[in-house]
Amino acid sequence: MTAAQKTGEATRDAWHKADWDEVKKNPESMKLKREAWILNHDAEEFAEENYAAVVEKLKERHGIIPRLNLAAGPAPVSTLA
Repeated sequence: MTAAQKTGEATRDAWHKADWDEVKKNPESMKLKREAWILNHDAEEFAEENYAAVVEKLKERHGIIPRLNLAAGPAPVSTLA
């Protein structure tokens, strides 16, 4: 989540601090930049694929929620901390 939020901050900064004369010359410079793992991530599919394993982890940990870190792309549940 943090990595995705940071790209949003960078986009905000680019838009708020833009040199609009340069943007008129090069409109592509304002195009949203997103990493492929964000654009190609299917949250519904990820949830469906990992739901049962997460429920088992919750049972093992007496309700303590495992941390999902997607910074480098979705991690399989077996690697959850």
